[in-house]
Amino acid sequence: MLRIISLCLCMLYSMPSCVKKASAQSPITSAIPVLKVLVDTSMIALQIAKLDVDIKVTGNIATTVFDIMYYNATDKVLEGEFDFPMADGQNISRYALDINGVLREGVVVEKAKARVAYESTVRRKVDPGLVEKTKGNNFRTRIYPIPAKGYKRVLIGVEQTLISENGGLLYRLPLMSEQVIKDFKITAVVFNPDGKPVLQNNTLPGFDFSKKSDNWGAQFNTTDFTANNMVEILLAENKEGQFYTEKFEGQTYFYGHLPAAAAYRDKQYPASVTLLWDISSSAEKRNIKKELDLLAMYLKRLNNVTVNLVPFNISTLTQERFDIKNGNTTELVKRLVYFSFDGGTQLGSIDLTQIRDAEILLFSDGLSTFGKKRDRAFRHSGYCCKFGPG
Repeated sequence: MLRIISLCLCMLYSMPSCVKKASAQSPITSAIPVLKVLVDTSMIALQIAKLDVDIKVTGNIATTVFDIMYYNATDKVLEGEFDFPMADGQNISRYALDINGVLREGVVVEKAKARVAYESTVRRKVDPGLVEKTKGNNFRTRIYPIPAKGYKRVLIGVEQTLISENGGLLYRLPLMSEQVIKDFKITAVVFNPDGKPVLQNNTLPGFDFSKKSDNWGAQFNTTDFTANNMVEILLAENKEGQFYTEKFEGQTYFYGHLPAAAAYRDKQYPASVTLLWDISSSAEKRNIKKELDLLAMYLKRLNNVTVNLVPFNISTLTQERFDIKNGNTTELVKRLVYFSFDGGTQLGSIDLTQIRDAEILLFSDGLSTFGKKRDRAFRHSGYCCKFGPG
């Protein structure tokens, strides 16, 4: 089986970001996004005038939508920095901004197109809403303009795969804020669960599940809310599996959740790997040292392995062979450091169908700026992959 190991994907939008699936999550300091503005030399958080939290759980998939209204109490039009940390396994599934009173939904675009759109939109003094991933699983975007003595509405949706814990599927939502939220509402709907969802350590008065048709629902709303709560919902897991269908625009879609016991086995180390090494001009901006450290660490684990090095930019260069003995990568690293970065990038010049090694290691910034972007390389290879800055 061929495998590709690549670096991370930067999120591009004319408004939102993109996502990555995972199967685990862990609590974070707070799930409430913060909008900060620079005042003098310090960053202050704008007051949340209204926060609606909408939770929907289908099978083992939970979607949480934060609909937030921020208030600018100053006499100036402000520019803000919108930060939203997320737990492991959570992905951004929706992002929208209020522009001239209309909620505009974001769309996913390629990184290069997003950067061009961002620069051209900024010149028109309009907020392009480019969402970017920072360290860890944290995301950030610029919000402008925030009207003087006015409101700015931001909507962010987060999707996650619930994990089995405490005998069921556990959903966690940490709600913490140093500021009082003027108007707060939280709604949770669990579709077709096996039994009533259980709220653990619930501190929201009256927030409890009741049966509504085939679903369970809970709701809580208040004013002048001090957020210092951890919402934890434990759902019974159907060991036989569940299937859901929905009709949309004349088509029927389905989703299935089939629980399976995890099985583990030791990895069979490959005898040889192909190393695709991007030496284009733009790739020089990667964190090369970090990539070399990662590569050396991995090859040391493989111990004795043949590395077939394929450098590429607008085309693939001559393949070179390195025999790693006892994890010694000195000669390989010396060769990689020696390369000069030059030319454009043509990912389509890589033909994975001609590679016979068990694993492929790809190091690239993912910017295909010349010729074919991925036709030969990935369309016929039977899998997809993600790229990003080192």
